[in-house]
Amino acid sequence: MSLAALWDVEAVMGGHRVLNGADLVLEPGEVVGLVGRNGAGKTSALRALLGLLPVTQGVAQLQGEDVRRLSSRQRAERAGYLPQERRIAWNMPAVEVVALSTPFLPGPESRRRAVGALRDVNADHLADRGVGDMSGGERARVLIARAVSAPGPALFLDEPIAGLDPDAQHFVLAHLRSQAESGRGVMMSLHDLTLAALYSDRVAVMRDGLVISDGEPLAALAPDILREAFGIEAGWMEGPAGPLLATRHRHQGA
Repeated sequence: MSLAALWDVEAVMGGHRVLNGADLVLEPGEVVGLVGRNGAGKTSALRALLGLLPVTQGVAQLQGEDVRRLSSRQRAERAGYLPQERRIAWNMPAVEVVALSTPFLPGPESRRRAVGALRDVNADHLADRGVGDMSGGERARVLIARAVSAPGPALFLDEPIAGLDPDAQHFVLAHLRSQAESGRGVMMSLHDLTLAALYSDRVAVMRDGLVISDGEPLAALAPDILREAFGIEAGWMEGPAGPLLATRHRHQGA
């Protein structure tokens, strides 16, 4: 059974149609990279899968059930979420922020899980520091730990590497790959196409609220798709660490 799916989903936000017949599937044990220009529908797709954006047509499912029929607790038990917005209202210690992902566990167990999640992203030294006193990169790691600490088998992350330096980006993406290798499903939106190709099992390309390509990374990001979705003339070459995007020039019709 799929961990999550959109079937012919349309959604409207602020009077604007943000999803326009989108289809997406997340299976256990895989990493799906969601790419597209700003405004293509990536965030809307993630929010629809979580039941945070109502759909006007089609069906959004978590573990085979329509998200509209699930309670907030049931959704929280099935999926972890890292939103694009990184603000935290209160200057709480990092360990308490991460523990918010497991509100249904006893306090000591929730704290142990939070400390372990911080350790996994090399941020356990931040456990007792207030998130308001951290750099943007430090806060990003804490919020990634919170998402990963959630009990659900599916993880949805909106730009998880935003604000991180290159080494930290690779570290976080490798950690998310390890989550998939343990059996979870990971879907993440990314702007860096090379990193999407390097760390994803599948890439789904969005344009105008629709998934226009979905498959093995280099096939999903073939030159004609790059031209259509991003307005660029580009192809792939083999680099020392994996595929590299070679951009020739911007497509004049974009």
